[in-house]
Amino acid sequence: MDGSVLSLSNRDVAATLRVFAGHGIDCAFLVPTATGLEKSIMDATDGVRAWLREQGIHDYSGSNRGRTGRCWSAPSCSRGVR
Repeated sequence: MDGSVLSLSNRDVAATLRVFAGHGIDCAFLVPTATGLEKSIMDATDGVRAWLREQGIHDYSGSNRGRTGRCWSAPSCSRGVR
């Protein structure tokens, strides 16, 4: 992994990505900040926003900013990877 925050993960991100890819599943990794954890919010990067839009999960371009624009969504896995 490069010097990104993903390198601080308690999981081998590259190995995890290979598992998902081996099952034909696209995925994205989220790294919450301390503030995000404290406030129960996460702000997606452009790449994650694009992935969420492509997967039909959420399109940020139609969201309002601030409290009224929050997207509440439970994580899901549609193919049952174990």
